[in-house]
Amino acid sequence: MGKVENVLREEIERVALRAVADVRKELVADMARMNRKLDVIVRELGAVKQRFAILKALPGDKPVVAPISLDDTEFNENRLSPKLIKKLRQRFHLSQPQFARLCGVSLSAIGFWESGRVRPRPEMRRKMIQLRQLSRREIMAMLQEIEKNPPPPAKPGRPRGS
Repeated sequence: MGKVENVLREEIERVALRAVADVRKELVADMARMNRKLDVIVRELGAVKQRFAILKALPGDKPVVAPISLDDTEFNENRLSPKLIKKLRQRFHLSQPQFARLCGVSLSAIGFWESGRVRPRPEMRRKMIQLRQLSRREIMAMLQEIEKNPPPPAKPGRPRGS
């Protein structure tokens, strides 16, 4: 009887080890899936935090747009060709005057940027790169806020011919 008991014990041990290995494989696969989901959630949380910073509310519950943080590496990695500037404006269904108000520049500046005759200054590039991260609804809210509270008129530039 000792031989049969040993054979049964070994077989039970072998089957149990196989079952443990199968369960372990499933758990490892589940853990990998959960880690991928966690990565997605962390990225989405970062986006939500950024959106929250953009849409902070004033005492009157009016949406105000806060600047999006943009570090120098992101700034340098983003290209803004004349075609991309025009596509950005068209993506938000904005006219050139609306886009000019949104950027805080003149209408002719937008035309020069889109035609490639002039390149935007670094602070304007930064502003357009930040605009790329917003939704159309947020852009329209910004535009409405700008139209309600227009910025003060710019100081006149240097007189021509001097």
